Amino acid sequence: MFCKKCGAEIVDGGKFCPKCGEPVAPVNPESVMPGNGPDPAAAGQAGPQQAATGDVGSVPPASGGGEPYSAEPQQAAPAPAPKKKMWPWILAACVVVAAIVAIVILVNQPKKVNLEEHVRVDFTGYNTVGNASVYLDTETLVPVFAEILEESEDRVLESGDWEDLTSVVELTLDKESGLSNGDQVTVTITYDNEEIEDYDIQFTGETATYTVEGLGDLEEIDPFADLEVSFTGIAPDGRVEWVYNGESPYISGTDFQCDQTSGLRNGDVVTFSLDYDEAAAINQGYRLTQTTREYTVEGLDEYVDSYEDLTEDFLTAARTESEDVINAYIAQNYSTESAMSDLTYAGYVFLTPKEGGNARNYNVLYMIYGGTVSHSTNGFPTTVVYYPVRFVNILSSGGALTYDEGLDIVGNSTLEDGSWGFYTNGYANPITAYAELVTANVDDYNGQAGDGFEQYASYTPIAALADISEANMQTLTTRAQDIISAYVAGSYNTDSHASELTLVGEYLLVSKAQGTDNFKENNHLIVVFSATVTNDANRFAAATVYFPVQFDGLVNLPDGRFQYTAESDVLGSFNFPDSTYFSNGYLDGAQMFSDLVTANRTDYNYEVSEGLKAFGE
Repeated sequence: MFCKKCGAEIVDGGKFCPKCGEPVAPVNPESVMPGNGPDPAAAGQAGPQQAATGDVGSVPPASGGGEPYSAEPQQAAPAPAPKKKMWPWILAACVVVAAIVAIVILVNQPKKVNLEEHVRVDFTGYNTVGNASVYLDTETLVPVFAEILEESEDRVLESGDWEDLTSVVELTLDKESGLSNGDQVTVTITYDNEEIEDYDIQFTGETATYTVEGLGDLEEIDPFADLEVSFTGIAPDGRVEWVYNGESPYISGTDFQCDQTSGLRNGDVVTFSLDYDEAAAINQGYRLTQTTREYTVEGLDEYVDSYEDLTEDFLTAARTESEDVINAYIAQNYSTESAMSDLTYAGYVFLTPKEGGNARNYNVLYMIYGGTVSHSTNGFPTTVVYYPVRFVNILSSGGALTYDEGLDIVGNSTLEDGSWGFYTNGYANPITAYAELVTANVDDYNGQAGDGFEQYASYTPIAALADISEANMQTLTTRAQDIISAYVAGSYNTDSHASELTLVGEYLLVSKAQGTDNFKENNHLIVVFSATVTNDANRFAAATVYFPVQFDGLVNLPDGRFQYTAESDVLGSFNFPDSTYFSNGYLDGAQMFSDLVTANRTDYNYEVSEGLKAFGE
């Protein structure tokens, strides 16, 4: 079946055309008229005319009976009038109503404004340090508002509408500074449409992205290229000076600062920094390539601060000069009875200032020599004296070493003979020398000793007779015997004699308050010999005399040797009975113990060797 309106095929039983919606009229087979129904020929049936002109024969009666068939054509019954089609009108009415409703709704909808079309971003500053600012474009957005509100553009701006509408919009940049050409920035758009619903305007849009472009390049300046730095003075008190020779209008010499301007030595590193407003500089179109720079101090004359920095040539010359100073001193100050021999180099002490101390010199070098000092008439015991020759403020200048004039020998010692003293510059004991040269200056100087003299920095005070080795005790005994013999030879007249000199024993006194400031008083060893004293003219009766000799400040050194600070002549004195003759020493052993030991028990503990115990403990 085909639609009579559009010709589209309609499936059997369909009531409407699937294409145009035309209703399909029902077919009544009994009312089919020639020309109104299907072509009989096409259906293989003969029409009325064929029936009239065909073979004559009997015609079967119509099914169900009825009148005999008549060859004459019969008048067909008129077709019923078609029904009026109402549904198209209903559909059209619905469409019209829907259109009207849509128009009403559309007319009453807020007008949408896409803010992404009206956002603008400006880029200012310079490449790598550019800035971005975002805003709504007045030139494009005002006309849009004017058209919607049916007002003039001036009216929109002046009436407050512009402020009301734009106040609900917030534009945020994801990056506002430090921009370079080619970077991208994104604007986030937020708004509150409820606040402007009275205007029948609705904003849309969420983000807008822009590419940074058009930023110029900064002028780069190295401020230190034209900074002239120099170092003057003498290390370690060198100074730094600088002059800026550049022509930049943004920089002057006063803009530079140095972290240390004085107290410099070669090899120190000072840092210059530039005080400037970076933001202001960038706004003016330039940028500094660096704002700090380090400089190494060099070229200063320099006070030597280590013994290792003294050249071998200088040390050789210093030793020669020291020997000359010592020999000249002895020639000028020793009497004809006194002599010094066997002058030998004993080591050095080198002092440098300690930070925070109160040193008076930049450095001090002591070249120390030891010499044997004797007296031709035994006015004092033969003693090894140590002579420190002092060199101060040794300066390195242009590769040469110099020092202040006025070399001298430091220290002062007494060479005792029991009744009056002989004095000399220098030290009769190297431990005393080390204590005064190094230990006493520890608050102000760093001390360094070497070439053998360092051994006197460490020692162990003698605290018991057992602390003295047999060999060292023998040395002390021999020394005491020599002192006694020298005393007898120098003090007895020709008719008096001391014979059978014999070791009796030792007293050891140990201080109850050990100290390092005056370690001479830490202990005393008294070696006692006895002898039979006679007179050829019998001016006094033969007697046993006890000769005590005292050694002070005895210590053991690290290498096994020992050292003492001072020694005495023969202690004590008495008159021979019934005679005008007198002598050093003691006739009474008990009196000797009382004077030398008991009288000192307040400050000293004591120990008595076996040979002297008979006189008391």
